[in-house]
Order: sequence, then C-alpha cells, then structure tokens
Amino acid sequence: MKACLRLLACSLFFALTLSGCEGLYPPAEKDRQMVLCYFSSHNNSLSESSRNVLNDIRNAALPSADDDSKVLLVYYHLADTVPVLARMSRDGDGKLVETRLMTYPGNGTLSVKSLSAEQLKQVWTDAQTLFPSRKHSLFISSHGSGYLPAGYLSDPENMIGPMEEDPYRFLVKSDGSTRTIGPDDDLEINIQDFASAFAGYHFDVITLDCCYMGGVEVAYEMKDICDYFVAAPTEVMSKGIICGEMIMPSFSASADSVARSVCNIYMNRVKNDPDYCSSGTISAVKSSELDELATICSDIFSRRRSVLGQIDPKTVQPYFRNRQHWFYDFSDLVRKICTNEDGSQDEAYANFRTAMDKAAVYRGTTPKFLEITINTYSGLSTYLPDRNCPNLNNYYKTLSWNKKTGFVM
Repeated sequence: MKACLRLLACSLFFALTLSGCEGLYPPAEKDRQMVLCYFSSHNNSLSESSRNVLNDIRNAALPSADDDSKVLLVYYHLADTVPVLARMSRDGDGKLVETRLMTYPGNGTLSVKSLSAEQLKQVWTDAQTLFPSRKHSLFISSHGSGYLPAGYLSDPENMIGPMEEDPYRFLVKSDGSTRTIGPDDDLEINIQDFASAFAGYHFDVITLDCCYMGGVEVAYEMKDICDYFVAAPTEVMSKGIICGEMIMPSFSASADSVARSVCNIYMNRVKNDPDYCSSGTISAVKSSELDELATICSDIFSRRRSVLGQIDPKTVQPYFRNRQHWFYDFSDLVRKICTNEDGSQDEAYANFRTAMDKAAVYRGTTPKFLEITINTYSGLSTYLPDRNCPNLNNYYKTLSWNKKTGFVM
C-alpha cells in the first residue's frame, strides 16, 4: 500500500490538469492539453509496481504523434536508472512512439531527488517549455501518509502498542517504513511543500495515487492549485490507482469529467481484478466548495469543543490498520460532534451534510478494505485530536485546514 502523501521517491504519476489565463498562450497553444505521468521510485519498494504501470501505459490508447493538441509526457525514475522525461504517442500504424526529451543525470555521485520541490518544479518547467499548454491532468503515484509530517509514521507518538508485522505487506503500497509523500533516498515532502512547489499554477485535476491522501486536510491544502482533487482515504493496494485506461479520458475538456472518469475506472478495476482483493476507496473533491465546508466546520468545532474532547475513537469509522490511528471518517466524526445527549443533532449538522455533498462529488468504496469493515463512508478522512500526541498536534496547527477551522487548539 502507498502510505503517506509524503511523495516518497515513489511512482509518481502526474496527470496534471492545469488551467491558465487565456492571454498567456498563443492561439495554437490555448487548446493544448497535457497529461504528465511522473514515476519516482528508484529507491523504494514501488519500483517494480511503477514499471508495471509504465508498461500498461505503453500498451494503452495514446494520443496521435501527429496531434500536438494532446500531449502525454512521462517522467520516470526507477531503480538503477537516470531520470528521463519522454513523450509517448502512437504513429499512423498504431505503434508506440516514445521520444526521450530530457535526462536528469544529477550532480556527480548525488542522485536526483525526484520528490524534492526543486525537481518537481524543474520537470514541470521543462514540460511547459517544450509544450506550452494551459490544461493539464496530474496523477502522482507514491507512498503516502496523508497530512502527517515527514518521518512521523516511522517514529510516531502513542502507537497504542507495538507495530505488528503486516500480513498484507506484499499486497499494498507500503514498505513498512513509510512517511509523507516519498521516500526518495529517504527524502519526504510535506503536503504544504508539495502544494507550494506548484504555487502560481492551477491544475484542473490532481490525482494522488498514494496511501491515506484522501483526507480533508490534504484536500484543503491542495484547493488553490487544482479544481478537483482525487485520492483514497485508506491505503492503496500495490497495483495502484493509475492505469493506462485513464490516459485518454484525462484529455477531456471537463475537469469534472476527468475526475469522475478516474474514479469510475479505478473502482471498476477494484471490483473485477483479483489483485485488489476487493479492497479500494476513492473520492473526488471539488476545491471551490471547500471554503464553505471549512466555515461550517469552524462554527461546529468552536461551539461543540467539549463534545469533541469526549469522543471515544473506537466509536468512529476507522480507515487505518496496524495501529496507525490517525485517519477516521470525516463525516462520522462530525456527526458525533453534533450529537446531543438526547440523540438529537445540532442544527449545524444539516448544513454540514449539504456542504459535504457539494464538496465530495464522487465517493467510491468496497464493503471492506482488507480487514477494515466500512460501515460509514464520506469520501474524506480526518485526524481525531489525541492529547498523547503533542508533537503531531503542534504540527497539525500549521496546516491550512486547522488555521481555517481551529480544529486543534
């Protein structure tokens, strides 16, 4: 499984869907769409999985080599390889055309840190220099740990007992030592740094093919750089979210259509491919609805803080396994915060549900994720404040979601 949004030098599959101002592009470029696939897994457990996805893309329907209005670029940095940026397309006979555009040899013995903000910016700058475009779709495939700070999963507070050997470790995108988005030569990148790497750009859709990235904290951090955000609140099976079948639908003119297509294709695979063990979750979030959701939550959290402090974590829908108790169903937690002693609901809960329906436009789940029974599914996860995690609480206060809502005081 892919734990952490820590872009761990993982298989990053960027399908960047970006919208720019019309005045920035010559007429011939205003209609160009780009899908950038970014695989970064040269120094972690996902290298083989990345190769498989890369080959699946090579065998899939691709844009025509003669059509510069639809451009598929692939950045891949796998085990024992130099990072490469290539264009993939098909010629008039339907044969694969793979053209190497750039290589990134690094500096002497120092390997390229593919998940650093600097390399992310460099690759994106190169892509835009070669093929200026205003619409992009971004898929990132990596290890991930949601909103958690870099390194937290490998050295956490209050684990509620020792970490046990994971019987599913060979089936999920997790190497047993995962951290935030990454690792890339032990490099992880926090969600704030990832978002800031693309400051000034705006994507139609960002899809994070990483464990635990479907959290309200992550979605809110990404809201200013994309129209739609797609991710899973649970872990992700090692086969991943991204596949070749998603490439051509990612060139849709509608960001909403791209996001829903990615979710539909993934859930169909989960249900029909035995490699997924009938285990998968995903959601698509509309960024423009998140500020209204945050405003409502700010009111609820401030008025109902005494109730929040009394909630038993065992009564809230979990999205975690193996004692990693930092991911709970967002709506289930808010419902409990809004529940009065007589069982009635605070009047603000109805407003919350309406806002959630507007924000989480697609919610897909299987009845179980491995041994986790999913009785309640809102499409987003959240932290449940824990007094025994002072370091995490202090870090959480730096997240944009907490600054807006005051969830952790």
